[in-house]
Amino acid sequence: GGGYLAHKVMMKAFKGYWLQGDWWRDTPTHEQGQAVACLLLKDLEQFTAERGIRLYVLMQYKRDEIHDPQVLEQFRQLRACLQPDTAVIDLQPALLAEQQRDARHYKQMFKGHMTASGNRFVAGQVWNAIRGDIAVFATGYVH
Repeated sequence: GGGYLAHKVMMKAFKGYWLQGDWWRDTPTHEQGQAVACLLLKDLEQFTAERGIRLYVLMQYKRDEIHDPQVLEQFRQLRACLQPDTAVIDLQPALLAEQQRDARHYKQMFKGHMTASGNRFVAGQVWNAIRGDIAVFATGYVH
């Protein structure tokens, strides 16, 4: 389903990044990243809406980005270009809480990108966000 869709879109649009991840850097070719991201999200919203698919957007952070005003502003701008019915899973509040609860574990969740521990944490956050929709889908019952 949705994972396959995301994979196909990323392979077509950003193959090098998608396959190599964030451990390499490149030089931006323009300063319109936010505008391009908004256009891509709007297209994705339209694509999923036309097919009756609920869209979830995951806002994921690197270890030190949860306090970075520039990153937080970029995510705020991305949120502003989303339709109200697009579900946003913003990990910042949960990551802040985990950092305050157990700073050592928080640090272990990252090694450049997420470690296995970090992935388990993210999976738990995603599950918490989508489980209500899964129950509705499985039963056809809407509260």
